[in-house]
Amino acid sequence: MTTIILATQRTGSTLLCSEFEDLGGLGRPGEHFLPWLRAHPEDEEITEEALEEIFSRGRDDGGRIGLKLMAGYLPDIGRAFGSNDADPLKRAHHALKGLETCLGPVAYFRLDRSDVFDQALSAYLATATGLFFRTSDGEVTDAKHAETESHHTALAAFDGKLFDTFIDQVERDKAFLSEICAGMDASILHLTYEDLTRERHETLTRCCEHGGMPPPETLPKRWMRKVVQSGLRDRFRAAAERSWKERIAAGRWVTDYAHRVESTSDDPENSIEKVDYVK
Repeated sequence: MTTIILATQRTGSTLLCSEFEDLGGLGRPGEHFLPWLRAHPEDEEITEEALEEIFSRGRDDGGRIGLKLMAGYLPDIGRAFGSNDADPLKRAHHALKGLETCLGPVAYFRLDRSDVFDQALSAYLATATGLFFRTSDGEVTDAKHAETESHHTALAAFDGKLFDTFIDQVERDKAFLSEICAGMDASILHLTYEDLTRERHETLTRCCEHGGMPPPETLPKRWMRKVVQSGLRDRFRAAAERSWKERIAAGRWVTDYAHRVESTSDDPENSIEKVDYVK
């Protein structure tokens, strides 16, 4: 059986891949298709030799293959498998069917992040600072101080209109992943970043059961730290809301503000005043 993780950007998929590799028996999931996609023209079909090289990167010592596939480039993989359909959803499904033909039975895992604002903020900060992954140890290091300092710099230069493009992208990616999964004739274990970080043992036990593995008796220790500390996150939230209010007042809002608040706020009713028009 093969392990395939379906995800979107900034949902904790790198963490999930690390957890699977540490557990053993679920392959070595990663974005093993990306180097090939970046190095070859869109209309080039993938060869058996290239596929074997990709699969070898995800193969663990027991022979199980693990892959992580982002919804955004699944249609490109579909094209590499020979689909010229104009519909990206059909190409995404063609990619998955092609992989099933090559690999046989697949255990599918879908990973989302419940908090749209935090997912967008993670993407915004990664782009603004160039810091895409946090340090993994528990020691206080210069790198962590630099990370925090970079976040404060990003807050001082916060661009509300740019940030909204990240929220829009998160929502589009989540919707497309939902469409992909809805059209699949397969059992998919739906996970969230929040499950993975708050209920680690229970979540990984479900993963093992879904992947045909015995549940773990113990888990490797994993030190976890928020990329954006709560106080700083709240300041970014306040900056975003100020930007929204300013554009409402100036009549320059170009999307549904009520939807934006409801989709990104833990408590939209007690957030800032909502309007329901689109200008």
